[in-house]
Amino acid sequence: MDDLNLNDSDFSEDWAKELEADRLAQNALIPEELWARYKIAHAVTASDITNLASEAEVHPAIVAGRYRWETQNFQKFKKLLGNNQVRKHFELNR
Repeated sequence: MDDLNLNDSDFSEDWAKELEADRLAQNALIPEELWARYKIAHAVTASDITNLASEAEVHPAIVAGRYRWETQNFQKFKKLLGNNQVRKHFELNR
């Protein structure tokens, strides 16, 4: 059996590519300039989220999710995420 060879430089290059892909995906949905205008750290309101979503032409859940991820505050804006709304679309009709 071949020995496993983990090279730190391979890992860091892959990680850098992953971070760049994440950034590009975020900015594809909500342009960086637009996000920066609304980013007020922890003072963002539900109205700010819906206004930004309207301007970016995305669902408010996208904006709320990004805000929650960046602030690591997963308690805010639960009502904007549509909790328990996906499952009903996949339940079998009996």
